[in-house]
Amino acid sequence: HNLRQQMNPHFIFNTLNSIQYYVFQNDKIAANNYMTKFASLIRKTLENSRYPSITINEEITTLQLYLELESLRFKEKFDWEVIVDDDIDTLTYKIPTMLIQPFVENAIVHGLIHKEGKGFLKIKMYPEGDVIACSIEDNGIGRHKAMQINRKKRPKHNSLGTSITESRLKLVNSLYGKKMRIQYKDLTNDKGDACGTRVL
Repeated sequence: HNLRQQMNPHFIFNTLNSIQYYVFQNDKIAANNYMTKFASLIRKTLENSRYPSITINEEITTLQLYLELESLRFKEKFDWEVIVDDDIDTLTYKIPTMLIQPFVENAIVHGLIHKEGKGFLKIKMYPEGDVIACSIEDNGIGRHKAMQINRKKRPKHNSLGTSITESRLKLVNSLYGKKMRIQYKDLTNDKGDACGTRVL
């Protein structure tokens, strides 16, 4: 049940709004393209949610589809890159389902959308000792500024996706004796001004 909640209701609502916009603009090709990608993403998400873990390849495929949709919705407001180290066997190694998407969603909706000009999102997976590390880095406005904007727009809003992910990690750790953890780093430029966020 928690896994299915990861497909943020706001995201579904906003996507349907965007499809409606294309229909009203009489842009049938764009609406159809958007609808096809959206249907694929929902199908993949529901398929993946049946399993506690999926291959990295499956996670990356779903993530790419999500990023394409968000890029369409926000009119190419950001570029992105997904880098997986060659030493990681994406077809064999498994990770908890929908682990990365909530952090990517946060980076886009809170960090990149409010940035002046075009943003960039980099997702990297690489081996670190006996674990796989995943880094989600954006060059957006930073967590502090995003929080201020959020408080004005939605005073009682909590990030459901990331809080569910954090509680899932605790559960997986206690059930299987794992040591998965999340680290947040606020990025700053030479002047000490916020210039993005990295979630590891």
